[in-house]
Amino acid sequence: MNQNIPTYSYQPPNITRPINLVPMQRPRPNAVVVPQNPPITVYIGKIPPALDDDVLLAICRCCGHVVNWRRVVDPITGNHKQFGYCDFGNAESAQRGLSLIPKCFVNGINMCVQVDKKNEELIQSYSNNNQGIDNKSKNVKDERAYQQMNVLIREWESKTKSEQILIKQQIEKKNEKKSINSKEKSRSNSTSIHEHKSSHSRRSYDRKEYEEKEKEKEKQRRKYESKLRNWEKREYEKEKSLEHTERSRN
Repeated sequence: MNQNIPTYSYQPPNITRPINLVPMQRPRPNAVVVPQNPPITVYIGKIPPALDDDVLLAICRCCGHVVNWRRVVDPITGNHKQFGYCDFGNAESAQRGLSLIPKCFVNGINMCVQVDKKNEELIQSYSNNNQGIDNKSKNVKDERAYQQMNVLIREWESKTKSEQILIKQQIEKKNEKKSINSKEKSRSNSTSIHEHKSSHSRRSYDRKEYEEKEKEKEKQRRKYESKLRNWEKREYEKEKSLEHTERSRN
């Protein structure tokens, strides 16, 4: 039986591996650099020596953005001097600091504030450009900053007063203990001191006698020396006179 049987042949599929395609990067446009204004340095002087740097930095931050605060230190003693430099981030905060910091009283002392010519011109140009613009908001900000500064100063003064009171109390207690100990020592040593008084007086009397005797000896010695000198002079004159007489005879 010859039947037409179909034959099948297996053909593997054409599989192609994916190619690692790198995404195309478009060139980025040049980044626009926004110019930043340099910080404005303000000189702050007549700072009370007891005032902490943290309090000063907080007072400066009430005026606006502060980049840096540095207080000058004496290289020999290591103590803080009475002036420093504050770097404000913009002209508005620097102008506020120049106007408000001198008004604050710290232990009855007004701090001094100064700026160099370059920064003064920047602040002046800022004030000229912003004349008549939002004066109300500016006045409100100034009042708030001034109130915050006064609050910080009063808190610091109250803390320092309380600390000074505690220190005084501790010193008084130490002095009381020292006085009690000294009284006890004096009482315990009173008998010994009384015993030694008589010997001390005797010693002092003996010393005075010895000094007087030495003085008398010195006087006698001087008198004796003066007598010897006078006798030597007389003898010398006699010899001269005898020589003269002998020469005259001859």
